[in-house]
Amino acid sequence: MKKRIVAMVLAGTMVFSQNVYATELSDGTGQTMTEQTQTEQQDTNAVENEYAQSEQQDSEMLDDEINDVDNSAEAKKEESYWEEIQQYASDDDDSGVFDEELYKSNLNSRKRTLYVGNPIVIPFDGSNDSDGYDITVSDKSICNVTKDSFYDDYNFIRLEPLKPGTTSFSVKDSDGDEIYNCDVTVLENLPEDAAPIKDIEIRSWFFARTYYGQDGYISKDELSHINFFSFGYGCREGYIKDLSGLEYATGLKTIDLSYTGVKDVSPIMKLNNLENLDISGMKMDDYSWLSNFSKMKRLDISRTKIQDFSFLNNMPELEKLNVASTSITDFSFLKNMPELEELNVGNTSITDLDFLKNLKNYKKLETLCVYDTAVSDLDAISGFVNIRSLYISGCNNIHNFKPLYNLTNLDYFSYSGVQISDNDILEIIRCSIEKKDYSKGDLINIPFSYNILHGNENLHIDVNGGDTESIEIKQNDSYMVKVLAKDKGVVELTLTLGNASVKTVISIKGADENPETGDNNDEEIMDCNTVAGISHTILTNNGDLWRVYPEAKKIRSNVKKYVSKWIYTIDQDSSEVVDYSLDNNDDLWSGNNKIHSNIKDVDGHYAITNDNELINLYNDNDTVVKGVNDWTERDTYTIIYKEDGSLWFREEVGKNRKPADWKKIDDHVVQYSGDRRMYLTQSGELKSLYIDDDNGDYYCTIDASDVAMVDFVNSFYYGNDGNCYLDLDRFTDIGNLKIKKWQYLDGGFCILTDDNKLYTVNEKENGNKQLIAESIIDLGETSRYDEDKGGYIWTVWVKNSQGTYYYIVDGKLSQTDDFNKSNGENYTRNGVVLLTSVKDTWDSVWIGKKYALRTDGTVWDVTDVPKMLLDLGQSTVEPGDVDGDSKVTTRDLMIVLYGVSGRNTLTDEQVQAADIDGDGKVSVSDLTRILYYVSGRNTTL
Repeated sequence: MKKRIVAMVLAGTMVFSQNVYATELSDGTGQTMTEQTQTEQQDTNAVENEYAQSEQQDSEMLDDEINDVDNSAEAKKEESYWEEIQQYASDDDDSGVFDEELYKSNLNSRKRTLYVGNPIVIPFDGSNDSDGYDITVSDKSICNVTKDSFYDDYNFIRLEPLKPGTTSFSVKDSDGDEIYNCDVTVLENLPEDAAPIKDIEIRSWFFARTYYGQDGYISKDELSHINFFSFGYGCREGYIKDLSGLEYATGLKTIDLSYTGVKDVSPIMKLNNLENLDISGMKMDDYSWLSNFSKMKRLDISRTKIQDFSFLNNMPELEKLNVASTSITDFSFLKNMPELEELNVGNTSITDLDFLKNLKNYKKLETLCVYDTAVSDLDAISGFVNIRSLYISGCNNIHNFKPLYNLTNLDYFSYSGVQISDNDILEIIRCSIEKKDYSKGDLINIPFSYNILHGNENLHIDVNGGDTESIEIKQNDSYMVKVLAKDKGVVELTLTLGNASVKTVISIKGADENPETGDNNDEEIMDCNTVAGISHTILTNNGDLWRVYPEAKKIRSNVKKYVSKWIYTIDQDSSEVVDYSLDNNDDLWSGNNKIHSNIKDVDGHYAITNDNELINLYNDNDTVVKGVNDWTERDTYTIIYKEDGSLWFREEVGKNRKPADWKKIDDHVVQYSGDRRMYLTQSGELKSLYIDDDNGDYYCTIDASDVAMVDFVNSFYYGNDGNCYLDLDRFTDIGNLKIKKWQYLDGGFCILTDDNKLYTVNEKENGNKQLIAESIIDLGETSRYDEDKGGYIWTVWVKNSQGTYYYIVDGKLSQTDDFNKSNGENYTRNGVVLLTSVKDTWDSVWIGKKYALRTDGTVWDVTDVPKMLLDLGQSTVEPGDVDGDSKVTTRDLMIVLYGVSGRNTLTDEQVQAADIDGDGKVSVSDLTRILYYVSGRNTTL
């Protein structure tokens, strides 16, 4: 039977010749986040070979194989963990002795390691000028610290390591207040794997702008993980002279060397992965090396002395090119740049734009700069309909602007010093108005860019005809007119500028704001998850996981938590997207693969078991951490809070690298909040934890003492004096009230106590408390649209024990019915109702979408005209469609085969789809029926 079933399955598989993968989340490019493992594919190939051989055997041999397929699966090997992590603390740490004074003295101290002969400069706040601060060094013979420069609002100090040893320094402002301090350890010789970085600016940049360098040097391997090198915060542009060491930065994609003194570029000449290069203002004799970079996407060579531009012929992927203020005259290379989106030829010797005819894909061009040139005719760009930004300032020879009437997507138009008539400006505005789409609820800005109008020009708009009730003029001043689209329709307008006027129309699309609703549904949105530009998912209170973007479909049932996010490490080239589902059986899934059991919680890097063991999901080289209470993942570092009261920190490295060591932050921690990065010690000190990005380290501050208990969620603490202190950023003493919730009010707070009393507190009156109501059981804040103010305002609400809601207005309760609508709320945009019967709304900022959940359980996309996406109460499982791609193929067949054989575990959703005979389980009977359907033997399941 076993071989017969395998043969039957593979007969269907070979007919369709399809590879089989699990249902997975697309990354928007056609690839998947987590592909089926290579081993599984090899297994499939092996089974196909088995089938081919079995065809040559006698059919009686097949009948002799009577082993049940359910007993034929190979026993899955239980995934073993690494050995238990070594004890973090030393014997001294376990003694219970805690030197509080020693610890306090180091709370604010940064730490830095340097090597003799390898100086750096470091920046700090430059609110005082270079003479407004003093430096004190404990031992200048080990490392001298001096004032260096003041640049770009930052003070720079120079650290010159002279001999091995330890020292410290402090920086104080003119008032004597400490603004920076650091402990410095100086070592003798650089390790053998150190990259030979000679330039103090480059060395300092890597220390300040990457997570490398906390050990005092940058290794060759670390350099290979760097993908950008660009001056910015805390770096002195133009000071760099020597690129030595960058030859090891083989992963570099971006380099900014603008206005530097570099003469020798040999270290970067073989960095073939370069995609973005800025050498504007560089003074060199030879630029032929630029021909090495065929993958270039963005190139800025403005203000250089380049004479030969032939290297541009070897950059077919270029998207942005800046050749402003150069001697360029030949633009034939444009025919080899089909991806060009931005071109700057300002302040060159060009006299016309005919060279743009070389662009084969001219519709790609969105930005064109021809400022300060002798160009006199714009006819060449009349067909460039996708141009959004146009710069013609200083082009005094241009007099005909009609070609710009076709640029209906023009958002920014710079034309200072150019004589352009009011009529031409109005025509440009009119064309852009008529070509754009508007939806009900839009607040339309006319014109779309302030820059089109100068300060002395007065634009006025009048409504002349059509569906005049469809719009409302909200603002009509000299700079911009705001038009509110109140309803669908077509409206005739007159635009007036000076003595010129033009007529135009606005067409507004819309939909019925009150589509029919079904019966009320108990589905609630418990969590939303967005991966920028890739996907958006929602998790309901019933454990159903749905994807609403890019396509609407149900992914899985029985889900307790879902995580989909970008993972980052200190290695710039190691970011990737992961997705994990934790079900109510405590099983953890990645895609359709179960990867762990007995899991209590999960995030991007780690998962924690019910036994409080922390497992690194991202880096297989790590060991399990036992005895973990909680952990926090932030950017490139992790903090763990252990059962023994210790708090630990470390940076995260790339997937295939050895993990960094954990560093102990503190002992005797009794409360910890990862969201706020604060913790409370046994001695009653409330501390904040700060990450020192310069060093890949941390430092702490004591924010309050004599603290008994902290409510991190509601942001207050109780002191040992019995008083309550509101707001963990301000610590306002409000006396001995016992608080349940609180909210800000103008000039103070609104407080709900444990005994259901409602107080207002006026900060301006030394915290004067006033009781304004009793029997209040809830307190919160909501936003509502204010017609008079033309926008949304935040209002505090309360609910009493009878279920009546009130707003707090001028310190008094004002009853409202806004919260007692059984049929839901109205969803509005700019005060215009777009959808009724809405009980929940949420935004997905990273993909630019807005969603609404109606009372009947339907989910709507309300970004534009409301459109229903899915019904949470409707089953979306199609029989046989195990992978959820809306069709039944050999992919589904093989997933079921793996499930029946025991090789893989099917999810609840997959079981529901694969259970063709409806007996509540997936068996050979279901597998056979799917096989007959896929192979064409049966036309129905």
